[in-house]
Amino acid sequence: ERYPTGLANVTKEELAEVIYEEATRHNHDPKFILALIAIESEFQNWSVSEQGAKGLMQIMPYVAKSLAQELGIEWSGDRTLFNPYLNIRIGIYYLSQLILDFKDIGVALTAYNYGPTYVKGLIERKERIPHDYYRKFITTYQTI
Repeated sequence: ERYPTGLANVTKEELAEVIYEEATRHNHDPKFILALIAIESEFQNWSVSEQGAKGLMQIMPYVAKSLAQELGIEWSGDRTLFNPYLNIRIGIYYLSQLILDFKDIGVALTAYNYGPTYVKGLIERKERIPHDYYRKFITTYQTI
């Protein structure tokens, strides 16, 4: 309710169901996913970042295309990313993969934001992983 989404009310209700179903399927608190969407796109379905990430969960097209294939979702480029239901399915799956890869939620969230290749490079070089995004996430999660 706090975020103007640009989506019809019936779509918002259906979206809430998809977030709940996908979050629980991947063992996430639905509030966790809501916090991520709030940070990534402020619930603006048509959001595009300066780097080119798109949709509610701000997924890069090349990442989304690969994940869509894994999930058996037909890839239609921007149409897929701006379909809020598919964007959420892909985004939650992506986050789950990052958590499995990094075995740490904070690092996985940082990788979601900065990109896993960048974060893996920091780890390999034994450099400090930035925690600003994770702190922002925790604050948002506690207030959602």
